[in-house]
Amino acid sequence: MLPISNGLPKSPLFQIKQTPTAGRAVFATQFLKSGTHLLTTSTIPASILLRPYKREVCAQCFHYNRGRNLPHKSIETGHYFCTLKCSNLWHDEAGEIGIAAWVKVETFVKAKKRPTFHNGEAYENLPDADAPFPTEEDIERSWGEVEGTAHFIRQARAGSTKKPHRRAVAAVLNVHPNADLLCFQLDGTLARAKDAPVGWDSLMELVPDSTPYKRVQELKDHVLSYLHLLCLLPLPLLDLVTPELCLGLTQRDSHNSFGIRSLDDGGDEFFGYGVWPEASFFNHSCRPNVGKRREGRSWVFWVEGDVDVGKELCISYLGGDEAEMSLVERRVMTVGTWGFECGCGTCVEDVMREKGKVLGDTNGVGDLNGFEMVASNGTNGVGNGVHGLNGHG
Repeated sequence: MLPISNGLPKSPLFQIKQTPTAGRAVFATQFLKSGTHLLTTSTIPASILLRPYKREVCAQCFHYNRGRNLPHKSIETGHYFCTLKCSNLWHDEAGEIGIAAWVKVETFVKAKKRPTFHNGEAYENLPDADAPFPTEEDIERSWGEVEGTAHFIRQARAGSTKKPHRRAVAAVLNVHPNADLLCFQLDGTLARAKDAPVGWDSLMELVPDSTPYKRVQELKDHVLSYLHLLCLLPLPLLDLVTPELCLGLTQRDSHNSFGIRSLDDGGDEFFGYGVWPEASFFNHSCRPNVGKRREGRSWVFWVEGDVDVGKELCISYLGGDEAEMSLVERRVMTVGTWGFECGCGTCVEDVMREKGKVLGDTNGVGDLNGFEMVASNGTNGVGNGVHGLNGHG
């Protein structure tokens, strides 16, 4: 892990600076030989293992037990671990207040568990494919509208016995939660509560996505999870549970999360996702010069091919699949998943090659050396991974 200054990783090998076309990006500050180690980071302010995998994936190191239950379970919090060492590490990191919070949330989720199929219908809230994404105005209005309810809940948690206050708590707790989202927001809240703020400061350095919700139901689920946290968390944490925290986490998670996938089968199994802020400053290229892999709880990055001083250092968000994809396929993926049309050197060459075919130019695409890292997209801060699809991983 590198030293942190103002929330940004510091290294003698690279620097993070603003670019005219792709937000902030990582640039080599010296000649880097192929294989040079760049970064190892295990700072994760927020992550989630999807509930179907909780029994099979270690909550600490993300080891996958190939469909079998792991041997060590925290009965109260619902987490599973591959070894006692991982269990002890997780509990030490969570601390007394964190464990108490997890117990409250897990107890609530289990009490509200319901089948996927009910009343002869599958899935209660199917997304409307034609519904527009919530706008900034929709988001601001939705968060603002629940502040009255939030105030009543806070009053009840502070000891008020007035009926409107108690009814607000009862009404919110009567609604079934989005369990994975609730746990993700809890993880972020606990990261904010820790004495060492490095992880949270790094997270807040990422450029926010002003419209992170892809459908109205998703926005509703996030607002509801905020109210659930207000009802459930230990009193010392309540001052941290704010719309600013919950929305700020979502805005930065939206395009910056890395998928947590299986390691020994090409990443076929998707277990969950997390935000490693120090790793989120690498932009995308379809011809990456930085390799990456997950080692337990850490992501490791190294140089692939010699890199000259001043060159941008880029990873692939496509997990290596870019080698077998056409220009159209790559751009459909980057637009649909991360919200940008890739303009890296490989994509520019492909565009010019196609134009050359149309114009009858047989001389190739010309010399584009040096163009790739200037045009490469990914806008750290708005360029790495959407829930469930999480690139980077």
